[in-house]
Amino acid sequence: MLSTGDQPPRPPPEALRAAERVLRRRFGGRPRLLDSSALDGRTTVFRCRTEGRGLPDSVVLKMPRREEGSAYQATDMKERAPAWHLTNEWAALALLDARQADGPRLTPRLFGGDLESGVLVLEDLGGGESLAGVLLSGDAARAEAAMLAFARSLGRMHALSAGQEEAHSATLESLGRAGGDRLAAARRVREEIAKLPATFDELDFEWSPGMVDDVQQLTRAILEPGPLLVLSHGDPCPDNDRLVDGRLVLFDFERAGFRSAMVDAAYGRVPFPTCWCANRLPDYVVEGFEAAYRLELMKAVPEAGDDAFFERSLMEAAGWWLITTSNQLLTRALRFEERWGISTYRQRLLFRFEEFSRRAAASGHLEALGAWAWLMHERLRARWPEVEEMPLYPAFR
Repeated sequence: MLSTGDQPPRPPPEALRAAERVLRRRFGGRPRLLDSSALDGRTTVFRCRTEGRGLPDSVVLKMPRREEGSAYQATDMKERAPAWHLTNEWAALALLDARQADGPRLTPRLFGGDLESGVLVLEDLGGGESLAGVLLSGDAARAEAAMLAFARSLGRMHALSAGQEEAHSATLESLGRAGGDRLAAARRVREEIAKLPATFDELDFEWSPGMVDDVQQLTRAILEPGPLLVLSHGDPCPDNDRLVDGRLVLFDFERAGFRSAMVDAAYGRVPFPTCWCANRLPDYVVEGFEAAYRLELMKAVPEAGDDAFFERSLMEAAGWWLITTSNQLLTRALRFEERWGISTYRQRLLFRFEEFSRRAAASGHLEALGAWAWLMHERLRARWPEVEEMPLYPAFR
């Protein structure tokens, strides 16, 4: 809540002027932004009412997040810098705009941007529920339907972008990104793998020959996805979307890039590894989500129709998320319990180890990594006997 004397957040005047220039290039005339309001309490995303011929009634003005006190620099394209996030979103939405000539939209329209000022101007999707809202307060039938809508949108986005890496790279280059994203991604993967022994040292971590083979297998799958190379959202959390007329529209593409489709598709079975809004999903919902997603992906990636290939690829992505989220959470979780959103670090870790080991045994793939995950689960459960099982989303309780 705002304390007495606090003012609601407003976009800087230079951002408003830049947004008006963007609208002038797109629509002509002399557009004006009359007022603005922060969306969902954010300080970098605003709904702005417009004035001018041919304009939508309102638009969304978005600026990248940055550390307090730091200035936006349009030429700083280092990974995770504000301009890096902005150009990720710009290039992703530009590609998807070009690929969505017909049919219901899966993303908001990109009206344009101003790199120097750090501003994107987007279609305003209006009010409405997100997938997170339905999972947290809806009933089981509505939540299942929303998960299926999520699956279809994610699968359609991946299908639309398959084979389009060159077009995406060309847009990034036009925005000052000199390439090298795939090299940076490869470096990150190898860094995460290298962290494993230190992360689990306190739990008597040991590499087994089979585990080495499994980790090498999933590393190859992430770095060399073959036909599964698509535009990945990178952070498809349940609140980065809006339900519109029974379909789900995705937004917030700051982490988007070309990588394995399964990195996003595994959000059903992990679930939602980058999100505050993480609880368990019933098995039947996960199965329905993956089936609906797969039907969309197969329209452009026929290899996804191979049962064994699809399951192996999902398991490899789930293994990747197990490794990376363990590196992020375990060191703190071994010292103290901490809540993040609607579940705790320890609940997430216990669930992910147990779930991965169960699925590895059922699929017959990455079984050595699955056996190790079960061992880690048992050691952590012995340390944390008081930790309750991560609950189902409220809609399914």
